[in-house]
Amino acid sequence: MPAAVMEEELLSCPICFELYKLPRTLPCLHSFCEPCLSSYIASSFISQGKEPIGFNCPVCRTLTNPPKTSEDPSTWVNYYHINEGLQSQCEEKKRLAAERKSCDICEGGKNDAEFWCRECKACS
Repeated sequence: MPAAVMEEELLSCPICFELYKLPRTLPCLHSFCEPCLSSYIASSFISQGKEPIGFNCPVCRTLTNPPKTSEDPSTWVNYYHINEGLQSQCEEKKRLAAERKSCDICEGGKNDAEFWCRECKACS
């Protein structure tokens, strides 16, 4: 598997498949975008009688119990730490993508080109 594909997978939320937005990490060590995890918890929390008890991780299905189940499940996402490492890697990837130069000649600027395009061999 090419390194670029592996990097893309590591920096993508398994729920929305986009670059992480405020990645939160569960105790099972799976990470998700804060908005994705919040929506997932709200739609899938498990209750025992009237009291919610937790939710299953979307990846490994491990039961995750928040520290305070007495609170509204829509606030549970705040109990899970933001993964600072993933967050900084995603910000760096966004920054590099914004600085990326592309070939203006071939395929409407879709090919990366720092000094020359590998596809059409033109200088940029």
